[in-house]
Amino acid sequence: MMSIKLNTSLVPEFLAIALIISLFLPRIYKLNSNPVSLFSDEVDIAYQAKSFRETGKDYFGKPFPLQFRSFSDVRTSLPIYSTIALSYLPGVTIDEAVRLSPAVFSLISLIGIYLLSSQIFKQKTAGLFSVLILGSAPWHYTYSRTGFELSMLICFFIFGFYFFLLHRKTHSKLHFFASMLLFSLTPAIYSTAKLSIIFIPLLLLLLIDKPKLAKTPRYQLLGVFMLFLPLLLIVLSGGSSQRFQEIAIHTDPTLPTEVNYNRQLDLGKNLKLGSTPSFTSKLYHNRLSMISTKFFDNIYSPLSSTFLFVAGDQNLRHAVPGWGMLLKSMAIPLLVGIYFLIKNKDLKLSLFFLALSLLAIVPSSLTRDGSTHSSRTFLLLLPLVLVASRGLSFIFSRSKILALGLSALMVFEFSSYLHTYWYHYPVLSERSFHAGLKELTEVSKEYPNQAVILTRTYEPTTIFFLYYGNLPIPTAQSLISSSKLTQPLNDDLNLEGVRVTGTNIYLASVRDTGTKDPLKIKDAVYALPSNQATDLINKKQATKIKDIYLPSGELIYSVIKPVIPQVANRSGL
Repeated sequence: MMSIKLNTSLVPEFLAIALIISLFLPRIYKLNSNPVSLFSDEVDIAYQAKSFRETGKDYFGKPFPLQFRSFSDVRTSLPIYSTIALSYLPGVTIDEAVRLSPAVFSLISLIGIYLLSSQIFKQKTAGLFSVLILGSAPWHYTYSRTGFELSMLICFFIFGFYFFLLHRKTHSKLHFFASMLLFSLTPAIYSTAKLSIIFIPLLLLLLIDKPKLAKTPRYQLLGVFMLFLPLLLIVLSGGSSQRFQEIAIHTDPTLPTEVNYNRQLDLGKNLKLGSTPSFTSKLYHNRLSMISTKFFDNIYSPLSSTFLFVAGDQNLRHAVPGWGMLLKSMAIPLLVGIYFLIKNKDLKLSLFFLALSLLAIVPSSLTRDGSTHSSRTFLLLLPLVLVASRGLSFIFSRSKILALGLSALMVFEFSSYLHTYWYHYPVLSERSFHAGLKELTEVSKEYPNQAVILTRTYEPTTIFFLYYGNLPIPTAQSLISSSKLTQPLNDDLNLEGVRVTGTNIYLASVRDTGTKDPLKIKDAVYALPSNQATDLINKKQATKIKDIYLPSGELIYSVIKPVIPQVANRSGL
């Protein structure tokens, strides 16, 4: 009888493949229905993709931009180009491509973390456990299903480090330049990477056993130049610092008020006119001290157990309520991994993980709400996963039963998280994901020959109208680039908002529904919040056309038309 021998050296690879597939499938399942709808930033990406596909330009009319200009921000280019590329796949719409892009990069990240962890720790078990830890982290899962840039960002970092380690092993120029290319492109993926990239040379030096700077080959110097070239081009293209200036802690307009308030408290209750704060008061309460305090608070907060394991980010687009950014069961291997690094006195590797953590935290700490902003601190996930994977593999080397028990606990906890994500999160987050705005703005296409008023009561509707409405993109580009997309309204229309130039579309809310005649445009269709519409219908000032519901079944908007008053016959008949 013929016997079949199993090559046991391939068992970790088979297990890794099985894990990757099982962890990836929940990431692509019903991408369009959970989260329940595309929110404004995702719609902005979709409209940029639609504009580029039709004209080769962003919606401001710029061809092949290094940065895509949007109404509220300057967007990085690679996530949008990725969305455009995926939208050309058979059967894939632009809406689907917006979320398919991060899902695909999350799959590639799971492959990459296995390779990187195995390479760093020279253990396939560490690589295997890293797949489990990253794939089951709520932080990674949540962002893999929405149109954020973070899945692509961490993917580029993972493979950037992996190819650099391969270069140290093989001395292949191809591996080195692949590493430099991946790192160099990160500023074109996420804005804070423009600041993070300055850490890269230091991080790479910490991965070298015995750096010999005097004998650095010329191709490596060329690679370092290539590392900063895309950043230089982005800066020269303009607009790269716009967003940072808006959210940086040193530009917070409330700082002077807080400084003055604290100094007044120091002066006491019996404050006299013309009193001057003391030297001590000025020393402790000044702009610099407040910025410094906020900065160090922001550094600490992302490392707190509350953020990591208990409450997480409070923004419903970033995290699921009631869950930390990581599973609670990950705390044990994480602590063991830290212990292992200390016990083995591996100073360079410890410094590498510390520097990698600072790379994730410091740029975010320079922003006002950066302390628990899971998007801006997303790269912190990488060192945490790597250290925890080494901790779990260390436990496995001591007690396989304990390690497998912890793995089973993580799987069970992740399944509990998935239950919350699929059965509770859609209802809890539907407003945050701007559910109903697509249906609201599509009303403009249903009545092409009438004036249509689209309410702005809950959210701005401009980008939704541009994407879901029927305004031709070349027309929109011309109007947007010349700052003539919208026009102010006359006060006698009883509307607060704007009119889209050259159309009968009003992106506006009714100013006062309590007046005798609130709906001034009699031949118009009004899409209003349901409570306003109901009030007008009850007063017999309007008739209902249809209702728009949230996915949970809650009525949110109603489409109505004004009741035209009957003119009395002069004969009295």
